Amino acid sequence: MGFSNQTTQQQFPYSADSVFAALGKAVEVSNMTIKEIDFTLKRATVNVGMSLLSW
Repeated sequence: MGFSNQTTQQQFPYSADSVFAALGKAVEVSNMTIKEIDFTLKRATVNVGMSLLSW
């Protein structure tokens, strides 16, 4: 199993709270699950249910 570290940064014309709430709603209606969540940093790790070799 490999290890990776990915850092991304986005800027939106909306508040961080509204974008983070929208992320939660998007995860709820998809086949994804939240693995880890940090409300203070507004950061979430999302599992999409597949890996590189599973499809």
